[in-house]
Amino acid sequence: MSEERSKSTRKRANSIKECFANGNSKLRPKGREEEEKKEGIFSGICALFVERGVNGMRLQIWKKRFESLGGTIADPNKKRVSRDLNYVLAVNRKALDGLPDAENLAKLFLPYDWLQTCLTEGILVSTESYQSSVVLRDPETTIVATAALEQQDLARTCQLQTPHVTNPGEEHKTTSEITSTSRESSSFLDTTQDGTSFLVKTEENATITAGTSVAADDQEEPVEEEDASSDEDENMNFKEKLRRKQTFYGKQESPNLNEHLTNPLAEMWHLYEDVLGDQWRSLIYRKTVNKLRSLPYKVTSVEQIREMYGVGKSLVKMVKEILGTGQLQKLDNLKAQVGEIQVLGSVWGIGAIQARELYKKGFRTVKDLENYSSLTSMQRMGVKYYDDINLRIPRDEVADTEKFVRGVVETLAPGAWVNAAGSYRRGKPTCGDVDILITHPDGSSHQDLLARLVQELRRIEFIVDGLRVDANARKGGTQPDMFMGIFHFQGKPYRRIDIKVYPRHVYAFALLAFTGNDVLNRKIRFLARVKFGYKLSDQGLFIRESKKKDSKASTESIPCETEREIFEKLGLDYPEPHDRNW
Repeated sequence: MSEERSKSTRKRANSIKECFANGNSKLRPKGREEEEKKEGIFSGICALFVERGVNGMRLQIWKKRFESLGGTIADPNKKRVSRDLNYVLAVNRKALDGLPDAENLAKLFLPYDWLQTCLTEGILVSTESYQSSVVLRDPETTIVATAALEQQDLARTCQLQTPHVTNPGEEHKTTSEITSTSRESSSFLDTTQDGTSFLVKTEENATITAGTSVAADDQEEPVEEEDASSDEDENMNFKEKLRRKQTFYGKQESPNLNEHLTNPLAEMWHLYEDVLGDQWRSLIYRKTVNKLRSLPYKVTSVEQIREMYGVGKSLVKMVKEILGTGQLQKLDNLKAQVGEIQVLGSVWGIGAIQARELYKKGFRTVKDLENYSSLTSMQRMGVKYYDDINLRIPRDEVADTEKFVRGVVETLAPGAWVNAAGSYRRGKPTCGDVDILITHPDGSSHQDLLARLVQELRRIEFIVDGLRVDANARKGGTQPDMFMGIFHFQGKPYRRIDIKVYPRHVYAFALLAFTGNDVLNRKIRFLARVKFGYKLSDQGLFIRESKKKDSKASTESIPCETEREIFEKLGLDYPEPHDRNW
């Protein structure tokens, strides 16, 4: 009897799972299923589902929902397009390459975003805005522009508030007019694997229309782009383009109007990413934060974001809680759980993974680590100077440090170039550490310079602790000499310092890389690869064998004397260092 009851229970559980998989949390009578299938929004529609580039579990859910709402799934093994086939659903057109009768399949192509929108809205959405796309004329720089679904999201959310006025004369523009304008832009939105967006300049007269969309997981916040290209636009400086586009490399000119929401959600993002190492959850929060930051109005009601693409029910509940109470209980609970891990992870040289391992071993505070013999040299310095080096460094103190180091370098190698990089060069009021980059214009005096410099700085008791000097530049090539350590200057707290000496011919690449910020670096490196087939690093701009991420690159860099030249090689306007805080 108990065995029969157990079988019955399992059968019931499987039935419930099926209902959830079909997007319905309520059990439905069997008679209703056939009735709903006949009257579903996809009734009479036959579609081919292309698997390439789609998560398997998500694809199965889409298929079940499609069939449950009256749709018919075509056989993917047929060699010719059937007359009954209405649509071919895929991530993008490129996913159709290599399929039987691909040319005819492309005529019926629709992105999965159309299907997702139909399921979200509960209606059969028009396919018109999803069926057109433009590809750059040069096959080597082919990237499909994607905007349709995100523009619809922007339109839905903007209807609830007066649109933000960017330019004089735009007060009476409707959302649809703004969206229409963006389709004629001389730039288009591209999206990196980490979910961040940037604008890529297309060839002259290329027109971007709403069309093929990237995979849902890779989409990012909507952006309004500039008007159609002109000769004046080509000569427009970076700041003017910021004003005209609203967005450039994903950075908005207007302030974040939703800090009341983005601040607590960003804390969730960083706790999951930096402390718990949960990249999936951190990605969800990061995308939501970016979407909210991009809105041209302040969110005061949960209804304003309920239909925003990519923002699920749980996040909607969190936003509702923040708007209602000014707090987020889940954040408070998470902080209480991970607080001690976070402290361990804040020690110089200890990352999120090791912090969790140390926590499992019973360590709870920085003091607990003082006698732990397995720490590296860097970690021991991090523990020894923990209180001081976790303080922010005022900007004027970094300036004094740069001036002092430059003076010492001048006595060792007259004419050398010395620059403080990082957040200091980007104009930030405080810094976490001091990054010093050095080279010599004669192309040879930089060799062995760092070893002599560190020796002198130790002698005058400026450097009080540090790791060994990694000497590479003296051997020629592109690699730098590097030193990381602790310095004490003018009676101020102990501070962290990184000193790198590069050969002159790669100094511009090093200056760009270590000025940052990291968001800009990721974006332009991604663009260099997918648009030109280049590999960009702190040591040069190299031609790859292909545009694949793991493809081999040449050993000889494309020469660039300045940062400006690097941006020109990538078809981008040069941003001043203080414009790189994205």
